[in-house]
Amino acid sequence: MKFAARSILRLTKYQTVKSCALSFIFSLTLFFTMSQSSNNWYKVYTGNIGSLSATFHLINSNNSYSGYVSFAQNPWPMQIYNSQKMNDSDSLTMYSASGPLSLTLTGMFNNDSFNGTILLEKPGSNAKKSSFHVTIENDKKFTPFKYFTASDSANLLPQIKNESVFNYKTGTIWPLTNAGFDLVLKNKIKQLLHIPSTINDPKNWLENKSRKSAERWKKQNNKITEKEASEMGSSLSEDEETFVNVMYENANYITLAEFNYSFTGGAHGNYGTTLVTINKKNSRTMQLSDVLNTKGISRLPAFLDKVARKQYEVENNKPLDQNDFFVKKIVPSRNMYITDTGIGFLYTPYELRAYVDGEINLFVPFTELNSYLQTSFKH
Repeated sequence: MKFAARSILRLTKYQTVKSCALSFIFSLTLFFTMSQSSNNWYKVYTGNIGSLSATFHLINSNNSYSGYVSFAQNPWPMQIYNSQKMNDSDSLTMYSASGPLSLTLTGMFNNDSFNGTILLEKPGSNAKKSSFHVTIENDKKFTPFKYFTASDSANLLPQIKNESVFNYKTGTIWPLTNAGFDLVLKNKIKQLLHIPSTINDPKNWLENKSRKSAERWKKQNNKITEKEASEMGSSLSEDEETFVNVMYENANYITLAEFNYSFTGGAHGNYGTTLVTINKKNSRTMQLSDVLNTKGISRLPAFLDKVARKQYEVENNKPLDQNDFFVKKIVPSRNMYITDTGIGFLYTPYELRAYVDGEINLFVPFTELNSYLQTSFKH
């Protein structure tokens, strides 16, 4: 069944169009008007946005969409955040990041394809608009997964008279078989979610985890007195979310991403993403030394410094820690991903810059690292 779709996209990337380097930031917002469905699935959509080849790794969790989008011209995966229903309709909204470039997408979307147009607009007095045709379709050549999800919520006892609430959501992709590389992926997912190795199907485990988390919160907070409840207000509220998805996949590697969000009071919640990149040929978890030689690893902070300065417009003679960075030197993050054209590192909020800057994604092209690449990565 088809449904109308309208979207606004913005993202942070370095993009090459017709051999001209274009640096820009964009944020993605999708508005889907759709029929109600409780289907949970993971699918990969590929196609064209103008001259760009796009890949969307999407999860539908009870009509809440999330995932990652990347482009072949510059495969820097960008997170698509959980969608929200609009109050006045069945529309859904998905977010990625923020920036000065907007793209408006209109057309028809169903579970297998999207066909429409995209309007690019750069805000400001010299705003330019360009329209592109968009076609993306469900692409089954990627690793297939099922998707399981669970959630629970809780309130305090009525006599406590406190409106604090607890919400817990979790979900994960799950390989279809128990053989070969699927088994490797299952073990990695179990490690990310701390699922016992004896569990063969995560559905019941996720549901029990959700229920026990809600019970833990109620047991912990139902002992407070009415006086304490009135003084604390809604500060007892908690929100927890944990999801595992595919961030990026090509013929040789697949990167799993475990996104975790937690709010336990204060001005805002905290979140971060843990990445695991796996070699599809030999099932090994990739390490930096698999990509770069010793000299390359020692030189990598200089390349990360160069990328960060370009992204955040820091002059070369200005120290990073005097330009909104918390560090003088950027070291490689353990959260590493590998694409067809380079290697990327993901940093959680506060690790390099302020919370408002979100997760920092620094991508170094292989062309910059060619002298330091291990043999298998040289072209």
